Amino acid sequence: MKLRRLATSFRCLRSGRKVRVGAAYAVTAVGVLMLTWSGGAAHAIKTGMTSGGSGASASFDPLILSASQKASLSQAKLGDFQWSLVSDGVLTFKEYGRAVFAEAQCLADRGFEVVGFASPGQPASREPKLTQRGEYKFVSRNTKLSADASLAAQLQCRQQTDSFVQMAWEEHVAPSAEELQRARNDIGKCLRAAGISVSDAPSGDELRRIGWQPSGQQAGPAAPEFETCAREVQVRYDLPGFVG
Repeated sequence: MKLRRLATSFRCLRSGRKVRVGAAYAVTAVGVLMLTWSGGAAHAIKTGMTSGGSGASASFDPLILSASQKASLSQAKLGDFQWSLVSDGVLTFKEYGRAVFAEAQCLADRGFEVVGFASPGQPASREPKLTQRGEYKFVSRNTKLSADASLAAQLQCRQQTDSFVQMAWEEHVAPSAEELQRARNDIGKCLRAAGISVSDAPSGDELRRIGWQPSGQQAGPAAPEFETCAREVQVRYDLPGFVG
């Protein structure tokens, strides 16, 4: 597990800097980057969330921290709540769920609307939603706050509840490099079937150049086909937001 890199990323999150863990995702799970949700009506909710929600009965292998990895963390860095979850050197799925739902409840208590989502095409919910891969995902927004105030509240809740735990768990259940390349290959195969030239084993950069202009702000020459192919692969591999 890449806990050394996670500890560095955790320190960046505490300082409010944006952190990108890997280049595989255009959309990330809660705890890496907080996303802004733009759909539906804006209203504050009280969730009454229970730890783990609808995924409370699910089971995934625990994350075992080595002695050296554990030594790089401390109660002072993590806070009492997160430290209580990892101080024994083991992070279970149940403990991970407690942390994510604590963040969601923290946000709901501050007037944020919380919307959970799992795989593309699946219905959303008003609490973190569990993917097949074993990650809880949600987005949040509060239209009564300015952008800066909203971000500050999101960071505060994250730091208090799951800033490290979420990132560590994401690394624990992340797809392998081989699986990600198979997903890229399938996007390429789909694009070739649509008459678009792409290599048999495309890199992420090659695929993104097909779908996006170099600036990353405008659609590329094959954007419609790329979107269709990417969505199919996102569903097939349970990789929400994957674009190469």
